[in-house]
Amino acid sequence: MFKLPATTGMRRQELVDLIWVQVNLENQTILVRGKGKKNAFSPFTPLSYRNFKTIKKLFLSSKTPIFYNQKNKPINPRGLHKIFKEILERAGLPAHRFSLHHLRHTFDTLLLQENKDDVLS
Repeated sequence: MFKLPATTGMRRQELVDLIWVQVNLENQTILVRGKGKKNAFSPFTPLSYRNFKTIKKLFLSSKTPIFYNQKNKPINPRGLHKIFKEILERAGLPAHRFSLHHLRHTFDTLLLQENKDDVLS
């Protein structure tokens, strides 16, 4: 769940709104429905692909949300934030220093590094 913002640049709301019809396993892409009704296709990593392929078999409806909370209800932005902070604390990281938005910056950084490597090659 937390790899997606870092590898696709998705916002928190885009992540919680993600439904199965947006995931294309054949093309290994995710349709990200962004702010202002802007849509973009984003490839997912091989690990994300394997995870989606495994989980997809459990869902019958393409309109089914992908992420749920412990009460088996679709996760909301506040719940996502809470889980993120709990994971940071369990990992021994200072939760107050990180936010979900940092994952979007990680995506930008990875993209810039990839482009830099392409230019230097």
